[in-house]
Amino acid sequence: MSDSNSIRDVLNGMRPRVQTIRTGAAAAPPSSRPLLDDALTELRTAMEELQVSEEELRVQAEAMAEQQFGVEADLARYRELFRLSPEARLVTDTDGVVREANDAAGRLLRSRSDALAGKPLAVFVPEEERREFRAVLRRLAHHEAVEAEMRLLPHRSLPLDVEVTAAARSARVGGPVEVHWTLRDVTDRHAAAAAGVEAAEVHRAVVECSPVPTVAMDLDGTVLLWNSAAAALLGWSADEVAGRRNPALAEDEVARSREAAGLGGEGRAVLARRRDGAPVPATLRDALLKGADGRTLGVVCTLLPVEQGDEAEDEPHARAAAGHPAEDEADAGQARWTRDESLAVLRAG
Repeated sequence: MSDSNSIRDVLNGMRPRVQTIRTGAAAAPPSSRPLLDDALTELRTAMEELQVSEEELRVQAEAMAEQQFGVEADLARYRELFRLSPEARLVTDTDGVVREANDAAGRLLRSRSDALAGKPLAVFVPEEERREFRAVLRRLAHHEAVEAEMRLLPHRSLPLDVEVTAAARSARVGGPVEVHWTLRDVTDRHAAAAAGVEAAEVHRAVVECSPVPTVAMDLDGTVLLWNSAAAALLGWSADEVAGRRNPALAEDEVARSREAAGLGGEGRAVLARRRDGAPVPATLRDALLKGADGRTLGVVCTLLPVEQGDEAEDEPHARAAAGHPAEDEADAGQARWTRDESLAVLRAG
């Protein structure tokens, strides 16, 4: 029963009694009437104050009821958002026992979301990885936020690689601590990354076996890849030049490679330098390496010695040796690589 209802009941009970007192006061001796009148006045004042208090309490009770209704509506809305979230979400205690799970968590763990309540999350962790999982729980118990990857073993399904974000929170001051988990399946991403690494190794092997001298550089001219043909032509081994500026090309030629790559054409004449200082007339073709976001990552160059070129002419190389650009410099070529192949080689380097 609310306070306003209690006051109303008191007032309703007092009214007949006050009326009885008034009736008795009318028949009282004249000498006692002034005292009775004062008492009745004070009683009437007290009843009016009680009525005012009862009205204030009633208004407050209605306002609190509206607030409670709003809180319950918000809670229901947030619960629905939690349930329908496309990401797998769980609420556990600090021991990892599930209290709530949304539909996405049920799909991820191959179980009904309501059936997950009361189950330890550890039952979905492979036995050999439970020690690491218990370490995560200890960190959460000390209110550390956790971002990690772990393997989960859904019900009657293959293991999954999962990215975990978790944090401990108290729903209310002094209330029990809850752990909120977000789980993201990254199994496909890991498989794609592994496939990409494998493909990069294949491309690296192809480039390494190529009879065409091939060099990959970053935007500063630092060597990322130097195949066997380049080592045979120029005299430096891959281990000697990896991570260093390209020693076979002049600084201005490295800059031209960045500018000319991707313009097409048949390449440009350059005068490369062997380790022993001997000049190497060659035709240089360039190709820009770009990331998936379009950002330029570096340059791949192939060097075709003049004596191996198709109808190679001496004049452009003579001009290059004299410090003059070849007449067809504007037609600087692009290496015959696909972007994916070139990017794979750069990343593998």
